[in-house]
Amino acid sequence: MTKWKNATDANPKLKQIIPALSNIIYSTKKTDSAIEDGVITYAKTHNDYDVLTWYNSKGEMVSQSQKKILAAMACSANEPAQEPLENHFDLVKKAIDGMKQETTSVSGILGNRFSTRFRIIDLLEHYYQQPPTLFFDADKKQQLKYAIDDIYNYQLLEGTERPYHHLLDGTQIPINYEQANIHSVYQRE
Repeated sequence: MTKWKNATDANPKLKQIIPALSNIIYSTKKTDSAIEDGVITYAKTHNDYDVLTWYNSKGEMVSQSQKKILAAMACSANEPAQEPLENHFDLVKKAIDGMKQETTSVSGILGNRFSTRFRIIDLLEHYYQQPPTLFFDADKKQQLKYAIDDIYNYQLLEGTERPYHHLLDGTQIPINYEQANIHSVYQRE
């Protein structure tokens, strides 16, 4: 959500342009790294989950990390488009087929932007980006990274979603990042 806000703050026209795009679009950009080639595919599943995947040109999964994928896609509005890979549409089909199989399990899928899981990962990633302090040292930062990965890769256990929801329900303004961090690391242990 912060990427959307940053983008629309920089270019308010995006608020009209992006929703008006057709359901199937593609674009390409140049990369200087052979490791970063391939296809990034976004789809909304039948049960309203947003899924991003990145396959390299060999058809191997590179990532499903929203943060990593969005960072790889980042470019200016003036970035010239490139010709797609010869196997571009084969890779997109592979990504979509993989998403169909994966939606039977919620691991690695954040859900829609209003889901507790999506919102808590967004909150924790923001906290993770903060510089280390006396109380949030490198070890605690690494524990938080593991907790974020676990929340992303595994379903929340019964009873753990409610405390997260309480942190995010808007009654605690500003949101207590430290409390969310402590709760996440505690749940991981």
